[in-house]
Amino acid sequence: MIDDPGTTQRAAEAEPVVEVEEEPGTLDPSKELDGASLRPPLPEGEGEAHPTLKTMADGVSPALPPARGRLKTWVIASLVCVALAVVAYASTFTALFAAREIRVEGTDHLSVDRVRVIAKIQPGVNVFRLDTAKAIRRLERNAWVADAEVTKDLPSGVLIVLRERTPAAVVVTDASGTLSLVAGDGTVLAVAGGPVGFPLVRLAEAATPPSETQRTLGSMVAASIPRSIAGAVEAVEVASDGSVRLALRGGVVVSYGDATALDAKGQALRAVLLWAERSQVRLATIDVRTPGAPTAARATGTTVTPKI
Repeated sequence: MIDDPGTTQRAAEAEPVVEVEEEPGTLDPSKELDGASLRPPLPEGEGEAHPTLKTMADGVSPALPPARGRLKTWVIASLVCVALAVVAYASTFTALFAAREIRVEGTDHLSVDRVRVIAKIQPGVNVFRLDTAKAIRRLERNAWVADAEVTKDLPSGVLIVLRERTPAAVVVTDASGTLSLVAGDGTVLAVAGGPVGFPLVRLAEAATPPSETQRTLGSMVAASIPRSIAGAVEAVEVASDGSVRLALRGGVVVSYGDATALDAKGQALRAVLLWAERSQVRLATIDVRTPGAPTAARATGTTVTPKI
């Protein structure tokens, strides 16, 4: 029996075609499995999966958020800094900083060993932890030290530089007549051991020891006298009104006035003495209260104007 083509066509049109829709997530065995097909479905309404989901699906651990990464870096850096600080602090107690070279400069009266003892800076002392301010205070409490400077030379060196006071006069310091060396600022340095060649600071009207103020005034005058004529000065006499006069060896008396323009007065006195020596004039008194125009008197009593 030959099928009618028209009948066959009508039957095909009558039978509905059913399409099977695969359920979400159902794998087609005929399709090749790959990484893309294993990824979770995209959220509805979005065209791309969340970055974290994509990373996890690709088998890669998600990166830390930037804030957490910075925090971790900061913590590690802090721990390293603390460790280094502990090591550095501990090293300051080691022999690396033990003093091996202690130099002392500017000494004349005090010995190097004595300076080290006064400053409490001996070989082996920890230079890093040395308190230089305390060492300076200890040194400057000594009468011979006018100024001190202590400098560290890490890791193991120390430099001590002093400016010592020098004697300018002697003064009676007690009722028993003890003579002591004094500096130009009136500081009592030490007991004078026998003849010293410095002028004596004394009171003009009394035999009692001068007060601290009078001693300072007299020692300032003594220190201002030029060295070339200092040996000619026997005493510096301080009056109760603060005026000063010098007693020269040989009996000449010099009126100094108050304690102003001391350097100029010293130079004027030097010029008058040189003039008298050249002119072979024997003087009894010299007046340098006005240093620019000094006057003098002969032993005979006549007044002269030195040509200086």
